Amino acid sequence: MAEMMNEDRVQRLLELAMKIRSGQADKEYIESFNDDLEQVGPQEVMEIEFRQLNQGIESTEVLTYLDKLIHLFHKGLSKKTWKEPEPGTFLGVLRAENDELRKRMQEIKQILKKKNISADRPLLIDKISALMEIEKHYLKKENILFPYMEKKQDRFLGLSIMWELHDVSKKSIQSVLADLKDGDDQKLNSDIGKMFFNLIGLTQKEEWILFPSAIEMFTEEEFQEMLHQSFEYGFSFIEAPAIMEELEAKETKPSWTEWSYQTDTGSLSYEQLTMLLSNLPIDLTLVDENNKVRYFSKPKERFFPRSAAAIGRDVSQCHPPQSVGKVLEILESFRRGEKDIARFWIRIKGRLLLIQYFALRDTKGDYKGVLEASQDITEIQELEGESRLVDWKN
Repeated sequence: MAEMMNEDRVQRLLELAMKIRSGQADKEYIESFNDDLEQVGPQEVMEIEFRQLNQGIESTEVLTYLDKLIHLFHKGLSKKTWKEPEPGTFLGVLRAENDELRKRMQEIKQILKKKNISADRPLLIDKISALMEIEKHYLKKENILFPYMEKKQDRFLGLSIMWELHDVSKKSIQSVLADLKDGDDQKLNSDIGKMFFNLIGLTQKEEWILFPSAIEMFTEEEFQEMLHQSFEYGFSFIEAPAIMEELEAKETKPSWTEWSYQTDTGSLSYEQLTMLLSNLPIDLTLVDENNKVRYFSKPKERFFPRSAAAIGRDVSQCHPPQSVGKVLEILESFRRGEKDIARFWIRIKGRLLLIQYFALRDTKGDYKGVLEASQDITEIQELEGESRLVDWKN
């Protein structure tokens, strides 16, 4: 049964959150909210976080007092019962990944209890490096579950706060690895504590708030769609569910028999256009004039996995919170006609990527959106001299 929102409770707990933010909530004041804290539900917590963002509070600031709030909300959240997801379903897979993460964290804890860092350093580096596989779990949330939820209700736009927590968790793993490799054992003790707190704390937030909220929102068919899209990102610590073949059999294939793209420079069938876009060594995403994602290509080599859940999503929800402001700034400069192109290059997994934004304008010069093009230019950058067509050999 779907959780009923209590508007009065939400308003009162929002007031509590604001007092905690400003440092004005003493013990006596907090205790005056005990009845609300013992009854608060997952959807209400989502609403409270969303309203904080709506008041102009940045998600990075919310993080500074979020754990205090969740600690207080735990009184009510821990009492709530929710329908556990079935194994092999989308939420069941996310839950299984959390279970495996906890097992691996426990293994690391047992190694640390021996208090022999020098001897166990290689083993710890290996075990903690493997934790970075949690990124696949986070990507499925960011690119599948979050957009599905955002389309259902505005309150789920507050999930950008959880996206920030993903980045915090990944950085905490990287900090521990750096300490181990640098031999900084004093800093290591502090960073390991933060890593455990961040990773385990995030699984709790998922299982107390996110999953119970999500399971009320979607049909079995929608969860099947999410599971299907999960294969685009892979799975953390677990084997892929054994139902991919069944899902593929249900997938409908588009028909191109009566469709063609006609221009004064030629015509293409649907199949030809699809092959053209899929074989370009460029990852393309088209965002319309309303900042909504309308299309993305599926080249053979992709550095930024995407799924169908992105279609129709506001571009502000498609980027990590810390970079959203800059993305919107670029789009506004395009909209005002001040710029037509923005270009960046970054290194990912040892490869050099060129990322370009191109303003799209119609024949009247009116802004119609932006094309994002990402390309691996590692080999291109290394080119020297010439290699002519006549030099080609089979």
